[in-house]
Amino acid sequence: YQMTRLFNTFVPRQFLPIGRKAVKTTLKVFDNFVVGQGIESMILGSLCFVGMLMLRLEYSGFVSLVVGMTAFIPFFGAYIGCGLGTILLLFISIKKAITFFIFFIVLQQLENNFIYPRVVGKRTGLPAFWVIVSVTVGGGLLGVVGMILSVPIVTLLYKYAAWIVARKEET
Repeated sequence: YQMTRLFNTFVPRQFLPIGRKAVKTTLKVFDNFVVGQGIESMILGSLCFVGMLMLRLEYSGFVSLVVGMTAFIPFFGAYIGCGLGTILLLFISIKKAITFFIFFIVLQQLENNFIYPRVVGKRTGLPAFWVIVSVTVGGGLLGVVGMILSVPIVTLLYKYAAWIVARKEET
């Protein structure tokens, strides 16, 4: 309520409709991104858990939980979980650590190329190609923070560009 009052007070009347639409879209994009990342993290953590159980690797629950939590960082975060899981399994057996590492690399390739772009892209409305491009560029520019924020920012730019094109086509 207070934000609406502030918005109505400080934004000129002629910009209120487009301003409201922009704020609503921004909130929806970020909400969908967070939900999509959560779904993707749960999928990866679950697949990791099942794979570790099938390979009879210790600490499957803990390692999969860490992998799922670190997977919230787009594309590369799960590798942090992989590193931690590999180190933990090194204390048990080098063979098991190597087995986990190889399994995880294969799993991550499948996830990065097929699951992530579709799940997050579907939630945000951004085509899979632009999801991959945005994370790569965002990571190159701002590191981990850039990777996390790049998808919702590019989604907003994509939606705003679509609005502009649609308005130009109407006139």
